[in-house]
Amino acid sequence: MTSIVKTYSHNHGAASIPNQHPLKRTVFLKIDNLVLNYQKLTIVKDLSLSIYKEEIVCLLGPSGCGKTTLLKALAGFIAPSRGRICLYDKPISTAEHLVPPAARNITMVFQDLALFPHMTVKENIMVAMKNSRARTQKNRLDTLITALKLEHVINKYPHLISGGEQQRTALARALAPKPPLILLDEPLSSQDVELKQKLQFSLKLLLKEEKITTIFVTHDQDEAFALSDKMGVLHNQTLEQYGTPYEVYYQPASRFIADFIGKGTLINGIIEEGILISEFGRIKKFQLVTRSHTSQATSVTTSPQKTNTPNQYSHTHAPSSTPVSQPSPHEPYKRKSLNVKLLVRPDDVQLDNRSAIRAHITQIIFQGSHFLYVLKLNSGTELLSLMPSIYRYNIGEEVGIAFSFQRIIVFT
Repeated sequence: MTSIVKTYSHNHGAASIPNQHPLKRTVFLKIDNLVLNYQKLTIVKDLSLSIYKEEIVCLLGPSGCGKTTLLKALAGFIAPSRGRICLYDKPISTAEHLVPPAARNITMVFQDLALFPHMTVKENIMVAMKNSRARTQKNRLDTLITALKLEHVINKYPHLISGGEQQRTALARALAPKPPLILLDEPLSSQDVELKQKLQFSLKLLLKEEKITTIFVTHDQDEAFALSDKMGVLHNQTLEQYGTPYEVYYQPASRFIADFIGKGTLINGIIEEGILISEFGRIKKFQLVTRSHTSQATSVTTSPQKTNTPNQYSHTHAPSSTPVSQPSPHEPYKRKSLNVKLLVRPDDVQLDNRSAIRAHITQIIFQGSHFLYVLKLNSGTELLSLMPSIYRYNIGEEVGIAFSFQRIIVFT
């Protein structure tokens, strides 16, 4: 069977993006071995995290994983059962001592917004600046209503504006006093798609210009990628992975994250004598992600060799990457046979009728500049393919599929 696999080297690509932070940074918020319980249920378990000053951090994960509970603990509304939270190296939350929310100098925007119904949009924002000078209040108000697109509703009452406008008003009120730390629970969830994209740019610019450390919760992965410097993915009460959006997307630490982030599909494969074998061909270089006894993700990259698939086009060498640990003869992929899962994302799959791997299109989702195709191979395997909308195919059409892996990732 002929297959087409195209891979790219990252020696001069996105993986070489320089560190955006200076070498010397200040740990602003530190969480040590935090455990949060509700009645007899453990909501967050043994979570440790350091957040640096001026960082924008996103907490991402499925419903019920503890994101909002963690925000409330940071704000001081929930006491930890174990562990501690420190602000500037000073404990503000332990099982024995809890600094009250009002004494933390932390602002939080809840999903229920809590706007004052008897005040206009302007008055709701101004109430957070009652101790500032009149000129300072006016300048600050102008900055916020412009950044958050509230000019046309400034004199209206909350019940007369949309849910999205109410959400932006609550966000403006929280930002008004320039808090050192702001906690946001689904801050842009009520915005329409076009406006949300504009707000992401203006909000991130505002937070960076004013050096406000930010922690926000969202279900929207695009929003998380656009706004955050770092992302923490929560799953099964634990912090499954923490890193830059690029690291989380291209170096997922577990099967769950690979499946949860970026619409990934996990395909059955087998490793025999260091070679990855799947229905798409044979590959000699890949990144193997396994789990140690400490439950921390371990990434191992096999020795650089060419892929062993016939009729390849373009580059035939697999991407370079830096392994977390050097492989040894006892690593899992050195076994005679090992069942694994190969991560395939929509942007890895191209429609190309030169390929002998055939599939039928079962669904099409139009996304403006791109089509998202749902493909079913003859073997029954389903994949997603993201293609520019200038290339148009029809439901039921048989197509060839080729692969353009940016990084080949395999999970045990």
